[in-house]
Amino acid sequence: MHMFTIEAASGINLTVCAANYNKAAEVFVVWHLEKHGEAPGAFDVLKRNRRWAGHNRKHLEEALATGITGVATYDPAHGWTIIPPAPSEG
Repeated sequence: MHMFTIEAASGINLTVCAANYNKAAEVFVVWHLEKHGEAPGAFDVLKRNRRWAGHNRKHLEEALATGITGVATYDPAHGWTIIPPAPSEG
């Protein structure tokens, strides 16, 4: 499991936890469709270094150890929350 930052040409920046680049991109596309009702335009998927100084490493390791794929948000008091994409209908 890895942490990725999605940087969209539209200015959206999103943090995603996923097994690989393709899964991170898939999570972003699903999230964008749910939030905006349309597919996103151009975007980059950037893998974050686990040692990046901006992350509390203990919180990061705990979040990644869950194995949950989804959009990640951070609260310094509680750590990372990872929200899986909604199951597709059909």
